[in-house]
Amino acid sequence: MARQLYGLAWPAFAESALQALLGVVSMALVGQLGTEAVASVGLANQIYFVTVTVMMGWSIGTTALVARQVGAGQKQTAATVAMQSTVIGGALSLVMLAGAYPSAHLALVAAGATPTVAAVGEPFLRILSLSIPGMALMLVCGAALRGSGDTRSPMYVTAIANGINIVLAYALVLGNLGAPALGVAGAGLAIVIARGIGAILLLTIAARRFGVRLDALRDATLAWRVARIGGPAAAEQLAVQMGFLAFNLIAIRIGTAEFAAMQIAFNAAQVSQLAGQAFATAATTLVGQRLGAGRPDQARTAGWLSTGMAVVWMTLMGLVFIAFGDQIFRLYGADDLVRERGRLALLVMGIGQAPQAVSFVLSGALRGAGDTRTTLVGGLIGTVGLRAGVAYGLGIVAGVGYPAIWLAWLADWLTRSVIFAYRFRSGRWQKVRV
Repeated sequence: MARQLYGLAWPAFAESALQALLGVVSMALVGQLGTEAVASVGLANQIYFVTVTVMMGWSIGTTALVARQVGAGQKQTAATVAMQSTVIGGALSLVMLAGAYPSAHLALVAAGATPTVAAVGEPFLRILSLSIPGMALMLVCGAALRGSGDTRSPMYVTAIANGINIVLAYALVLGNLGAPALGVAGAGLAIVIARGIGAILLLTIAARRFGVRLDALRDATLAWRVARIGGPAAAEQLAVQMGFLAFNLIAIRIGTAEFAAMQIAFNAAQVSQLAGQAFATAATTLVGQRLGAGRPDQARTAGWLSTGMAVVWMTLMGLVFIAFGDQIFRLYGADDLVRERGRLALLVMGIGQAPQAVSFVLSGALRGAGDTRTTLVGGLIGTVGLRAGVAYGLGIVAGVGYPAIWLAWLADWLTRSVIFAYRFRSGRWQKVRV
């Protein structure tokens, strides 16, 4: 079991590492443009991820159902799921693009952006919205491949796409390599091109693995099963992203430096989250496959073993955040005020790494079983109820200010870890129909 987990987790780990590196490099480049640029890109990214929550949920349903069919030996059915999910995902992404592009300025203002932040962020968000179809296809095709046990192909494609993104961002943000200096718009354009290439590559790999059969689109039964799992997962992602937006709105009301410090801290923390994301991916695949094979005992073992591995890694990274917070912020070119706010941010984030690891992995295990209603409840209570609620109540109403932001963040992860651990220990997820 440990070997299988590592075999699935290390490519997912590498893929997450590449994504984290991309985020670090992009934010470091944008950081050279000033605090307002960092704040605008951070807020625009939060809005962008709200628009793709449907695809995140759809991809979760795709992974769970493909894994269940592969575990049961129904490879042809798994292929049908993959094709239906890809076609439907592509169509949905075009609808989301049509709504996101013209509403960029309105979305930034509604999210609480100051006039300066909105002016800087609008071109970035408009351009970024053009990457929705590419991101959607990468999500769905990658999800189908992971459900089949192939975590390496998404890793390789992510490596290629991120390499393209970093080179283009380096050239276009600051005007290097003879390119025009486009500022934050250049960062958005780099993402659009890279995700478009990544989508084409993953579509090609998925077509070779699963085949292309037009008759697979005639029966919508499997698509409805994906939606039954993906619907609550999409609602969870939407709730979490809306909670994040509310959280950001509260932080930006407290101060631009505080908001910039929070965005840099979240960006730096991606390095720690690598293990959580990797072992969550492995748990999702193995739990689904083992349940499909009629081995719930092995599914349970996979979930707990993955969780333990993630807790060890993220706790060690938390100690790094606590010890080297100021040095980490210097890498982003942060000024004295932002660095001072950042030390508190990374101190609290360091303390909260263990419950965050538990939440990551056990929610992934529950999704692999199709128990997305539990993860929805956890997201609503943790992110919307506690993170946004505590931040507003203490930070704004009670006047505590910036420290309340991080107290709310910690309360969110502690609560979600308890909810998911209790549910997984109960074993009721083994009886969920998919």
